[in-house]
Amino acid sequence: MKKQTKRRLAIAIPILLLCVVGTWYLPLRRGAYQPHPIRPENFPEILIPPPHAELIDHSTPLNSRRREHTYGLNFVVDDPYPSNDTYRFVEKHLGSNGWQRLRYDLLNPKSPTRAPLSIPPYLGSEALDSIPSYKKKYRECPIKWRQENWVSEKDDHILVALSYSVDLSTGRVRRDRVYVLMALFQRHRPYIVHYKKLHPDEFDDATLPEGQATHNPH
Repeated sequence: MKKQTKRRLAIAIPILLLCVVGTWYLPLRRGAYQPHPIRPENFPEILIPPPHAELIDHSTPLNSRRREHTYGLNFVVDDPYPSNDTYRFVEKHLGSNGWQRLRYDLLNPKSPTRAPLSIPPYLGSEALDSIPSYKKKYRECPIKWRQENWVSEKDDHILVALSYSVDLSTGRVRRDRVYVLMALFQRHRPYIVHYKKLHPDEFDDATLPEGQATHNPH
């Protein structure tokens, strides 16, 4: 009974790695989940991968466990650490389409966006031991090293996350391939309204919603 309790706690309590473990990573590894490489009809136009991307997966409220009005694009690119070309593609694509990168975390607007973390070629035994047991059923585990929040003039929200994978048997981090998630949330407007009230200097006056009372969606 004690062993079962400890096992449940190990699964329920997230233990941080050297950096944050990615929440969305390689849908191909999600057991019964089947990837969707073909772009679905009416999939958000803003979510596009670079031309040389591989393992492309489109997730929608209908074909995954994502919440209503949430869409995800996952893809992999052969782009060695720190994957500048891939990040610049995402940055240029979103920026040229009127999206704005936030300086602070959208869901925790008093916390600045973290700078990209330094990823070593190998993880030590202490870092490997700290990986939650439920993630050890796979040979590889994700390490999320860069995450940003972008918002549109229509108050939609895109989460961008870049990850690498670590071989759990050797501790070697595969830094030659980057795994990218772009998740579009269409019902995060209350968070964005609250964010704009706290950080009006990040936005033009025209982007501030009129008649909106300051409130915290939490």
